[in-house]
Amino acid sequence: MRNARTSLIVAAALLALSGCASAEDLASAGATDDPTTEATDEPTDEPTEEQTEEPSTPTPSAGDCRKIDSTEISRGAVGAGKSVGCRQPHNAQTFYVADAKGKTAKALTGGDLTKVYKQTEPMCEKQIQAWTGGNAARLARTGYDIVIGTPPAADVPLGAMWVRCDVILYDPDGSVVGLPNDTRGSLDKATSDVDFCVRGSFKPSGTNVVLCDKPHDFRSVGVVNFGKSSDSYPGRSQVEGGMRKPCLRQSRKYLGKNLYTGWTFPTASTWKNGDRYGECYAKTKK
Repeated sequence: MRNARTSLIVAAALLALSGCASAEDLASAGATDDPTTEATDEPTDEPTEEQTEEPSTPTPSAGDCRKIDSTEISRGAVGAGKSVGCRQPHNAQTFYVADAKGKTAKALTGGDLTKVYKQTEPMCEKQIQAWTGGNAARLARTGYDIVIGTPPAADVPLGAMWVRCDVILYDPDGSVVGLPNDTRGSLDKATSDVDFCVRGSFKPSGTNVVLCDKPHDFRSVGVVNFGKSSDSYPGRSQVEGGMRKPCLRQSRKYLGKNLYTGWTFPTASTWKNGDRYGECYAKTKK
C-alpha cells in the first residue's frame, strides 16, 4: 500500500502545480508551428490505474474453523492457520475478530506476537463466555483455552490489521486435541464432553483426570475460586480445607445426595501457572 499511496500523492502535487500556470503559459505549452499536428487517441505504454497488492489471507469471521500447528499454539499468539470446514477435523475455532489499534497495532506491525497476545487476551477472555455460554466458573471446568490469531507478517504492510480470538481444547495431559464441530453455546448446559472428569479413584498426581468424552467415574460439577491472578498462594491447608463444604453442596445439587464426592485443588506449583480454581467432582455412571 505504501508505494501506491506515494504515487497518488505525487500525482496530486503535479496537478496543483499545473493549476498555478497562467492561461498564456497553457496556450504556449499547447501551441505548435506544425499545422498538421492533431490530437490522437492512440494508446500509450503508461499505466492508467494504480495497481495494489491485496493481502494473501482474507479477514476471518466468527465461526471459522482451522487447523493450527501445535508448536505455534504453545506461543499463545499464532499465525493465520489453515482454514477448514467445521465438519472436518480442526483444533481451533474463531469466536471474535477485532481491528488492531493503538499498542496492539504497533506490536502487530513490529511482529511482536508476545505483546499482541498480552494486549488482546483480556478482550478475548470476555468474549469467549458470550460465545461458549456459561460464565467464568463454568469455563474453568473445561479444557477450553484461548489463542490469539494474527495475519501473516507479509500481509500486515498490505493493510491486514486484525486480530482474532480462537478457542482451543486442551487434554489434561497438556496436548491440544480436536474440537467439537461447533463450540458456540457448547457450555449452555450444565455438563459437556469438554468438561474435566476423573477415571478411577483420585490420585495426588492428577494423571487420571480426563476429558469427559472418555470413560470416567467422576464428573466435574463445580469449582471454587481461590483468588485473583495477582494474589499469593494461600497455602495448601487453607486451599484443601476450603473445598469440602462447597463440593458437598455441588455434589448434592448434581446427585441429590452427599455421597460420592471428591475434589482437586491448586498446589503451589500450579498456582504459579495461573491456576486459581479447585474442582468439585461427583460420581457418575458412565
